[in-house]
Amino acid sequence: MYLLGDVDFTPQERAWVEQATTLLAAQTHGYVRIEVSYALDFNDTPSLVASVGFDKLIRVGLDAPPVQAFDAEHCCMLGLTQWPVETYDLATDVYLVYDRIEQEDNVRDTFVHVTMHELLHALGLRHVDDVLALMARSTWGGTPTTLNCNDYREASRAWGASARRLSGGRCSE
Repeated sequence: MYLLGDVDFTPQERAWVEQATTLLAAQTHGYVRIEVSYALDFNDTPSLVASVGFDKLIRVGLDAPPVQAFDAEHCCMLGLTQWPVETYDLATDVYLVYDRIEQEDNVRDTFVHVTMHELLHALGLRHVDDVLALMARSTWGGTPTTLNCNDYREASRAWGASARRLSGGRCSE
C-alpha cells in the first residue's frame, strides 16, 4: 500500500507512523507493506490535484469536518478511515486526530496504535469483539501495538490469507 502523507505531520509523528508500518510488516511476516510519502500539501493546489486517486494519510484537528461529523453521532474519535463513496477521488482517506491523541496518557503508544488500527481498516479489516485486540472498536481495553489471534483471523477474512501463516504459526484459523 502506498499513501500520500500530509506534510503537516511533525518529524516525531512521522517517526511514529514509520514505527506503525514497520510493526505491521513484521507482525504479518511481510504480507503487509506500507510506504508513506509526505507530499500532500493542502495549501498547494498542484499537490492536491496530483493527490487524486492516491490513498492519503491526513493529520487533522478537532475542527476538521470528518471529525465533527463523526463526533456528532458518536464520541471522541482518535482516527477515521473513509473509503470512496460516490466521489471523483477513488481513494481511501485515513485521518489521525492529532490534538485528541496528544491528550492521551501515553502519546507515542496511542499514536502508533491508532495509526496501525486505521491502516488496517484501509486494508479492509473490520472491528473485532475483543477489547484487547488492536482492531477493537475503542481504546478502552488499552492501546496494543501487537496483533492478537482475533486480529489475525479478521485479516484472514479480509485478505483470504491463512491466519496461521499471517501469525507465523501462533494462531489457528
